[in-house]
Amino acid sequence: MLEITIRRAWPGEAAALQELLHRSKAHWGYDADFMAVARRVLTVTEGQIVTDWVFVAETGGILAGFASLADRRDHAWLEDLFIEPEFIGQGVGRDLWNHVCAHARQHGFALMRWESDPNARLFYEHLGARVIGSTPSHIVPGLMIPLMEIALQNPS
Repeated sequence: MLEITIRRAWPGEAAALQELLHRSKAHWGYDADFMAVARRVLTVTEGQIVTDWVFVAETGGILAGFASLADRRDHAWLEDLFIEPEFIGQGVGRDLWNHVCAHARQHGFALMRWESDPNARLFYEHLGARVIGSTPSHIVPGLMIPLMEIALQNPS
């Protein structure tokens, strides 16, 4: 079992996180045209690190994944949750998920919503989330992707 540490992202890490994002997205076998658009559309910026809650998972000093969460006033919005392909299936995603859910709950949110890659839908459903609708893909015109939600229950 991996020893995973989760921390806030540091200024200057946006480029490394963006590259991790694209490696993670490519893991699902998307073609070159899709990935070219994804590179333009799916970004991590230094501004996002400063204004949103961006968390990094490390194991042995290696970036293993990251997640970012934004405040949408009436709910938390999961902007990103991406895992370095070599760490998929090793608990990094679950640890990041638990961390962002706890963080959102601590900041008073009762709900968290996000747009899911269709390949990640089952992962989120396994963790208690549900599909509440669909939304247009930012990458493929005409493609609808799952809009998901989870109620953030307070621990008893």
